Amino acid sequence: MPANEEPQKTDTTPDDTTPDDTTPDDTTPDDTTPDVATSDDAPKEPAAEPAATRPRRQVWRCSKLGLTVAIAFMVVTGLAIPGAAFYAFLSGYTAFGDQHVLVLGILVGIAVLALILGWRFVLHPRIKLVDDVVRVINPFHTRRMHLDDITVFRPDPNGLIIGTADDEVRAWCVQKSGRAIKHDQRTRSDQICDELWAIWEDYHRPTDQGDGSIRLRYARAGEAKLLTDLERSANLAQLGHIFPADEFPYPDAEIEQRWQQALDDKVKLIMIAEIDGKPAGYVCFGDRTIFHLGVAEEHQRKGVGTSLLTAAEEELMADVSVPDIVLWVLEENNVARQLYSKHGWEETDEVRRSEFAPHPQELMMYRDNPHRARRGR
Repeated sequence: MPANEEPQKTDTTPDDTTPDDTTPDDTTPDDTTPDVATSDDAPKEPAAEPAATRPRRQVWRCSKLGLTVAIAFMVVTGLAIPGAAFYAFLSGYTAFGDQHVLVLGILVGIAVLALILGWRFVLHPRIKLVDDVVRVINPFHTRRMHLDDITVFRPDPNGLIIGTADDEVRAWCVQKSGRAIKHDQRTRSDQICDELWAIWEDYHRPTDQGDGSIRLRYARAGEAKLLTDLERSANLAQLGHIFPADEFPYPDAEIEQRWQQALDDKVKLIMIAEIDGKPAGYVCFGDRTIFHLGVAEEHQRKGVGTSLLTAAEEELMADVSVPDIVLWVLEENNVARQLYSKHGWEETDEVRRSEFAPHPQELMMYRDNPHRARRGR
């Protein structure tokens, strides 16, 4: 199991044992409990309806240009050409002689086919959100996914990808060209992804932590570089004694690639902590495991690490069928080990070599799920 701490400056372990929250003060109770409310504190205004219950109805179709071209094609092919042919037939101006009825029948058939194809492939496909369910309506099939299960929204040349831990579907109506992906150009597909992520985050209600200065949100596609920078800051600050920079330069390319894979992974979730709107730390988790956790050097000792750890624990242990959760931490990262121990994590005898040179040893820690289902007698 990957670990929350992947060694080396690469963030593989350090960062998550990381900075600011590895110290006692950021493990204080008030930082570990999410601050639930924010917007409904105003005394004289009616309380806002909770985000998770607020009605949601929205539809995304093909682009306006695509719809315009399709409708123009349908009008010309499906109506204008057969209409002109029929008029010529009635007026007696036809060059088809005795075959005019057959030709007219063929043109009508083509017109009907054009109308069906235009409707089926352009007007009919859409992404439809109703309350907490996303429906992907493609030309020949419809899929429904609940916001609880969705973990991925990602642009793709074959259709915007909407995925869960077990499955995914591509929405034909929203596509991003391969050229735009290659050149990292922002398109309508990215904008719709952002809108879907915003709705998803609203449903999952990212929380303010501690005194409300720390806000958690989910990472989105395209933030691999941001996560790499955060991890570098966290690891260089915490793990310099384990990965001397002069001997083991920070592997930016490998770490960014690993973050890109994590962002594309339908099982893993990534949270980013923000202070005053600026990224301060991160945590990656999923499948009963905390893989990476870290806090940027300038934001250490502010409770960011504790907030991230608490949020990841709550997400992983919300499933009562999960008996426990695990993480890996460098044996030499005593600050992180103390932090985890203070939060109820237990050390095991299971050890392994970390991913990056000089490959220091890391050990596995676990925490029992207090909410796990218990068998009756």
